[in-house]
Amino acid sequence: MYVLILFFSMIGIILFATNRLKIPVHIAPLFTVSSIVLILYGFTLCSHGLLGVWFLVGCNVAALVDSIIFYLKEKSYEKLKKILAPLSLYALFFSGLGFLSRNWNFHCWDEYMHWDPFSRYIYKTGHFFTGEQWFVHPTYVQGIPLFGFFAAQLTKYTDAVLQFSVNIYLLSGIFVFAKKWDSKKAVLFNFGFILLSYAIISRYTYLYINSYIADILLGVILASVLYLLFFAEDPVEQKVVLPILGAFVLLKDTGIFFAVCLLFVHLLTIIAVLSSRKDKNWLNMALYWCAAIIPYGIWAIRNRIFGLVADMSIMLDPREYLAAFFSDSNEYYNTGRS
Repeated sequence: MYVLILFFSMIGIILFATNRLKIPVHIAPLFTVSSIVLILYGFTLCSHGLLGVWFLVGCNVAALVDSIIFYLKEKSYEKLKKILAPLSLYALFFSGLGFLSRNWNFHCWDEYMHWDPFSRYIYKTGHFFTGEQWFVHPTYVQGIPLFGFFAAQLTKYTDAVLQFSVNIYLLSGIFVFAKKWDSKKAVLFNFGFILLSYAIISRYTYLYINSYIADILLGVILASVLYLLFFAEDPVEQKVVLPILGAFVLLKDTGIFFAVCLLFVHLLTIIAVLSSRKDKNWLNMALYWCAAIIPYGIWAIRNRIFGLVADMSIMLDPREYLAAFFSDSNEYYNTGRS
């Protein structure tokens, strides 16, 4: 049941993004999830997280009504046919992941020690913590708990719902790469690509997909941002990076390091490749930097206000990343693998 509720709590915004904002259908799900995170971020900073959820529900209903009207208009049925295949495949994987997640439970240290407590606190109070010291790493950014809070508030608070919420985000990130839908072969290819992506994640990363943590999601969304920054040709696709990048830096504190490095390389590439051209879009580049720095900067300032200071040195130690992803002896990730 929670699968249907969550799907229909997003589909209106996805359709609105495709119809009115002209965002390609393969990017619309990630745009929707990222927008939900950013909007809830603003509401929860103001101690009105629950109001933010109902605001999003209202926006989704209004967007769904608008989409129905849009498709009832003359000649709109052709537009509906174009997005039917990708949305059907998205719904198929969405439902399949929901079915698989129905009996999932937390199984690693990160879930018990920060991501679940963060989510539970927002769920119970509607705002972020303000200095309680029983949290492990109390300065962590709250992107995953915010989307988990959205899912739990509309359904119920369980391990499975929270883990499923991460997979909605993960699926939306993978879906960005499924660009071609103009033939049956393209649809089958995209089906195989998404299935293979999940198989690789399950087999070659140390953390299973049934985990309520940021690490796998961070890599997938980073890849999506990289793809859109360097390979998107449509101006709309270039603009849609803004909310995706803004939500990305809220997934985990390391996100800001990856985002700044990626944007710096992007800046150098633009300068080098387009050095002889006069049409460099400096405004877009400035907006990208703002999208990455402002959300994280607000969180850093908030932490300072409440006396919460992070030790960022651990994030600059490459051994931490090697241990997290490639070491079977990492004591923090008790996944049960031998």
